[in-house]
Amino acid sequence: MKCSACKIIAHKHCIPTLGGRVKFTCKPSFRDVGPRQYREQTATHHHWVHRRNQKGKCKACNKGFQGKLLFGSKEIVAISCSWCKQAYHNREGCFAIPKIEETCSLGLHQSIIVPPSWIVKLPRRGSFKSSLRKNPKKRASKKNKTRERDSDNPEAPEENGEDSPVSGEEHKIVSSEKDVRTFAIKPIPNANIKPVIVFINPKSGGNQGAKLMQKFQWLLNPRQVFDLTEGGPRAGMEMFRKVSQLRVLACGGDGTVGWVLSVLDQMAIDPPPAVAVLPLGTGNDLARALGWGGG
Repeated sequence: MKCSACKIIAHKHCIPTLGGRVKFTCKPSFRDVGPRQYREQTATHHHWVHRRNQKGKCKACNKGFQGKLLFGSKEIVAISCSWCKQAYHNREGCFAIPKIEETCSLGLHQSIIVPPSWIVKLPRRGSFKSSLRKNPKKRASKKNKTRERDSDNPEAPEENGEDSPVSGEEHKIVSSEKDVRTFAIKPIPNANIKPVIVFINPKSGGNQGAKLMQKFQWLLNPRQVFDLTEGGPRAGMEMFRKVSQLRVLACGGDGTVGWVLSVLDQMAIDPPPAVAVLPLGTGNDLARALGWGGG
């Protein structure tokens, strides 16, 4: 198996070893610090990965990497960052130990990458963190209202209890909201960042979209790249709708582009984000009419 975010290749049965004995973690794409502490950790550190094969030149000595193509070879020829893509020879003269804790600039595409410090993982309802977010005054007033209601009408069913009727459609909406609202965007004001969210149909263009998705997940934050076959574009739009200077890239055929544009029109985001098209379909008439070419 190959990770598209950090390009690590491992057997399926070896993956538990990476997180256990080796203690290797994938490129962090969000902050699991809670909504109150997200501004305390705004810097993004390098995500260094050992490579047995590396293209390009060393950032320190400007010499190429000579990697062995044999799969059985265990020689580490380079150390590279999954964010900024800087690479160094695996020797003390090129890569110094203090570089491990240095802050990463996110590389060439830093102006369009959503920093991990912007994305906060929401606590599950009923957890300790979730209970801290509730206002104790509101909880006390709600309890008092419930007691007054019960005293006036003791036979009335409790809200959200076993006697409270909930239709199937309402249950689907509640469960879907819990599934979608896993992350929240807490943008930190920065005039130099104009993030781009990418919507891709992996089945467009003879499955070219699947390869393109892996490329975008490698170049950008994987949390800003969305697969349209898994829920459509609305979840991603809702997640990033309050981000200023937002831009949208729709990758697919005419149907995919029309789908993204229609959802944007329904949501009425103000101001509306700029939309670019990367045509991957067979006809691409809409992309031609909008001036993006035929692919």
